[in-house]
Amino acid sequence: MTVILQNLFLSWLLTVLIESITAYVLGIRGKKNYLLLFLVNTATNPAAVLLYLFLYSFTPLSELASQVCVELLVFAAEGLLFRASMDAEEIPCRSPWKLSVVLNLVSWGTGVLLSLLS
Repeated sequence: MTVILQNLFLSWLLTVLIESITAYVLGIRGKKNYLLLFLVNTATNPAAVLLYLFLYSFTPLSELASQVCVELLVFAAEGLLFRASMDAEEIPCRSPWKLSVVLNLVSWGTGVLLSLLS
């Protein structure tokens, strides 16, 4: 159980850091937007990791197929949350869906890269 909790925490922490840095690079500003990003990742990341582990362990889906299924759900959930809550005046791209795609691709891609390097 401790290993699962450590993995959940590390995954959450890396996701928050990577997506916050990416949002900053994309020009996202404002305390409200960063708090929202933090809360959205806190809500979606642990659920995504646990769902991925379930799909990969208990279904015939491959590792990649499990990741893709989970990432599609995360993209949809985060896009809806961003659309409902972000301060549009401080979002340069003005599209919560594009923001969700970019943040999740960067985060997921960094995770894949880190796993290949370890």
